[in-house]
Amino acid sequence: SSGINAEWPLRPGWRHTPIHRGFDSFFGFYFCAHDHYDYTCGLRSGNKTSSENRTERRMRKYNKKLVKQGLSIRQPIPDNYFKSTKDQDKAGQKYFDLRENYFDENHRLVDKMRHDLKGQYSANVFTDAAIDKIKNRGEDPFFMYLSYMNVHSPYQAPDHYLDRYTSHMKANKDRKSYAAMMSSMDEGIGNITKTLIAEGIYNNTILVFASDNGANVGYCKDTEDVEGGVVFNKRNKQRIEPGSNYPLRGGKRSIFEGGIRSVAFVHSPLLQVQGRTSNDLIHVVDWFSTFEDIISDGFTKPPLYHIKNRPPSDSISAWRAISQGLPEKRKKYRLRLCVDTTA
Repeated sequence: SSGINAEWPLRPGWRHTPIHRGFDSFFGFYFCAHDHYDYTCGLRSGNKTSSENRTERRMRKYNKKLVKQGLSIRQPIPDNYFKSTKDQDKAGQKYFDLRENYFDENHRLVDKMRHDLKGQYSANVFTDAAIDKIKNRGEDPFFMYLSYMNVHSPYQAPDHYLDRYTSHMKANKDRKSYAAMMSSMDEGIGNITKTLIAEGIYNNTILVFASDNGANVGYCKDTEDVEGGVVFNKRNKQRIEPGSNYPLRGGKRSIFEGGIRSVAFVHSPLLQVQGRTSNDLIHVVDWFSTFEDIISDGFTKPPLYHIKNRPPSDSISAWRAISQGLPEKRKKYRLRLCVDTTA
């Protein structure tokens, strides 16, 4: 069985959601930069761009088509998401987006909005959901993808985590919140690990900790929808991001190492070679084939798929390099794909 408790900010339309991509269940949200307590989004401000207008028109057209077909489930993007902040406040809308998706016994899609969890901190909610799935996993092996909202903006954390950093992080309140969010996530992962031990499955479990990109760094204009801490220029207001990728250059949204070279670790009693650091070249897409090798029982049988004849992939398994310390197969990867649209 497989489940995902996570952020999934990909293309609109149900066919691009986790339960149509091989997962048995989904608990999370389909946007990004949500409030960590209210699970609302609406951070965009000002006039809509041409791209946002096109996206909104496509979503409305698709939803109308589903309604005509007699379907009660609409695609998981609200039609008016790209309204300006002014319009949202006037209408009292903040676009709640915390949902649970699965197929019922008749294979009908269930889209359950979890308003009952409003007011609870996101890291605690995702940790509790992960622990619940572990305790109610049944007898089959399982795969769980857990993607915390921490440490994504907005930078929010419960007071008892913030209090740990009050004495030595006074200058930048967002830096203090950033550290508190890390502590909250660390505690959640610890509680999940304790659950694996208590359930007696820790010795047969592989834990992978990975990141999608480097931290936000540098300065941003005061008008941008990005969280920040300190005003540096009185004439042109700027704020500094609380993240750091030192000593690497750059950060999120850049192709410098600070943006694309992130840390990861794999922890399991199943590793044949343990307690080592690897500097091998591993791309994020390689996790797909790596997990395939892990579940294929030592490469002796092919893994099972939800769909037949899956498309070819750029993914290269890194399991032997990780588990046995053998040389990594990947020697290069594409950094950026530039398409000339003027021709």
